[in-house]
Amino acid sequence: MARRVACVFLSSMILLAVNVHAETPQTEAAVRDGIVGRLAKMQDIVVSFEAENRPKWPKDWPTKSSSPNGMVVVMQTEPTFTVERFCFLSGLVRYERKLTKESLKNVVASGFPDIEAGTYIYTKDRVEQLTKAPDQRVMGAIFATASPPPMTVDAALGLRKLGGSNWFTADMLAKAAVRLEDKDMAVVETEDVVGKDTFVTRYTYNRRLGYALVKYEVVSQPGNKVVTDFKCDDFREVGGLMVPFGIVQRGFSSKVTEAINTLTIRVTEYRINEPANNASEYRLKWPKGIEVTDDRIHENFVTTKDDQVIDDELIHQALQKGKVGPEDAAVPAGGAATKP
Repeated sequence: MARRVACVFLSSMILLAVNVHAETPQTEAAVRDGIVGRLAKMQDIVVSFEAENRPKWPKDWPTKSSSPNGMVVVMQTEPTFTVERFCFLSGLVRYERKLTKESLKNVVASGFPDIEAGTYIYTKDRVEQLTKAPDQRVMGAIFATASPPPMTVDAALGLRKLGGSNWFTADMLAKAAVRLEDKDMAVVETEDVVGKDTFVTRYTYNRRLGYALVKYEVVSQPGNKVVTDFKCDDFREVGGLMVPFGIVQRGFSSKVTEAINTLTIRVTEYRINEPANNASEYRLKWPKGIEVTDDRIHENFVTTKDDQVIDDELIHQALQKGKVGPEDAAVPAGGAATKP
């Protein structure tokens, strides 16, 4: 009986401690520290998800147009459904995307220039991509380093601004304005000037969710016109972090009041701090017989074996011999060529 009373007393004390912490008034410093602490825990994360991209193109808008160079631009008017995976390791990114069978049929029928499946890797020294077109052509390319395109998931996790060129750091956060909404919600604001336009990005964080990002919006000034926004919900605990399993993003146009595009993301799995997510995953392992274009030096190569890793030393060898991966050269998973 005494043991039971002691357990109940201890549980009450723990609950009281949690409630006292939750009721502690927020400060700007606490908000910044909470966000930075969360970012530190998210430097090794893999997110698998399903995405539904549903355009709502106004009826009086053209679905095709011609660019100044004579190319025909086809607008996406049908919804697309994809299975995707976002991998992140301290600034390294691996992104995989594949159309569902139904979406592939719609893409082929509409003529919209989409990729059936693709793997894209972004590192500090290069970008690698391996794609398969709807006509089953497989293409490989290597580019100079660049920032990943907008992917929504990384922004929803608070890792960077939507389509931003830099990952969030404590220094970047220190320069941003912080506004306390109430005892739990805080808004961080940044401002960007693009030509004559000014865009304000607002990030809303929830203290009760471990300073998870719950809302994001970009507005143009003056006028406070929303350009894009998203909301995160269905938060669950994974690896000690509260993470969203639902994300809905909307895109707007200055010409209409309703959203012209809605992206709905349903996360199927998170993996945090898993040994399998290591540096070797951030170099493509190319299949045999793929023509790879190195845009940096304007050269094409053909891989000669499966799971081939192409590093700059191997490219140098190829320039001398006319192809990548001579049979007598081994390329270990770490990426460095081993000369015979």
